[in-house]
Amino acid sequence: MNPDIERLLTLQRDDAELDGLNRRLHDLDAGVRALERERAEAATNVDKARADLAAEEKRHRELQSKFSEHKQLQEKNLAQLDAVKKAREATAAMSQIDITRRALMQDESDLQTADQRARSLRDQVVARELVLLEIDERIRDTRASTAGERELIEREIAAARHDLVITLDELEGAMRERLRWRTWVRRRPIAFCAGAVALGLLLGLR
Repeated sequence: MNPDIERLLTLQRDDAELDGLNRRLHDLDAGVRALERERAEAATNVDKARADLAAEEKRHRELQSKFSEHKQLQEKNLAQLDAVKKAREATAAMSQIDITRRALMQDESDLQTADQRARSLRDQVVARELVLLEIDERIRDTRASTAGERELIEREIAAARHDLVITLDELEGAMRERLRWRTWVRRRPIAFCAGAVALGLLLGLR
């Protein structure tokens, strides 16, 4: 077989082997890639739960501040009621006390709802963080279980690439050599023909 054709066949075979090894490595990592996609979704869920909890805790602080303001106002209203002397002033003070009392009751209800929601969100954050930790553990286990096979495939890939480079270098060298002969013939056609005739005569005399 022509050496150049043999090199081309070797090159094709090496390239097919390298492609097959890369596919094996890709398939080996498929499980980890699926887990990493699952982890990205779980991490997003954790971030969302933490953001919701932070927003609810901020709302709780605002409600607590509002409750404290109404409580101080009620204490002021009661002090004013004690100081009034006229019935009309007493009626106005009682009305203000009643308005503030209803506001305090609403504040307490809102605070209770906010407390319950904050507790629920804290539980949600913990649950989602546990899911994330569990996925991380599965990723570590999957990588550990495939580490040996992955290392073997990577060594085979390195060897296949080395063989491919050698074959390419040999083919390139052969092509350069052939190009040099063709260039020499084009530049000195008479000398080449004369040499060929002389060689023919020499062989004929033998």
